[in-house]
Amino acid sequence: MQFLVNRLRVNGPIGVYGRSIGGISAAHLAHKFPKIVKVFVGDRTLGVVDNIIKQKVYNNSTMLKIYRIMSCFWRIDNSIGLSNNPKCFKILTFDENDEVFDCFCSLHHAVAAR
Repeated sequence: MQFLVNRLRVNGPIGVYGRSIGGISAAHLAHKFPKIVKVFVGDRTLGVVDNIIKQKVYNNSTMLKIYRIMSCFWRIDNSIGLSNNPKCFKILTFDENDEVFDCFCSLHHAVAAR
């Protein structure tokens, strides 16, 4: 984003798109650059990473603890950045048959819960 603004001199509103795990980067850009990013498209992306661990290992507290230790207690919640950018138009999609990010792990669910 800094390259676009500083080197290419892009000064108008832009949109960001993130699919699957790329939605983390796109949501981060929408949060970090609210004056520039005016459209966000999250295509089958995740909301809170902890929810994926909970869903996939059936809320196994041991696996969740191992994940948290291995990730140095880093918590990814894409809905925070999107909720804090009210002027950004958001398009959130999900696939109810997705085997990786089910409905309760998806970004649209996290945004709705927030």
